[in-house]
Amino acid sequence: FQGRHTREVLPYDVCQPRGVDVCVANILVGQLVRPSMVAAIVTNLQEGGLLCLSGIRPAQVDALKGAYGGSIEWLDDQYAELSADE
Repeated sequence: FQGRHTREVLPYDVCQPRGVDVCVANILVGQLVRPSMVAAIVTNLQEGGLLCLSGIRPAQVDALKGAYGGSIEWLDDQYAELSADE
């Protein structure tokens, strides 16, 4: 497996014309809602593919939903909040 940094990914650039099955991102929400990031993720994810985001706080979910609009089907029942204690 060889990953690619987001700065290297352009809209419709990965696995043409189909896209990828899964996109995993551990990126701050401020970057995830940028129009260029939204375009890069959405256009490179195949229909029915999974977008897995980590490091997102519950209060930030609405901002993500607003940025991605109808491009992503949100599975609210698949959400899990994990935290660590010392």
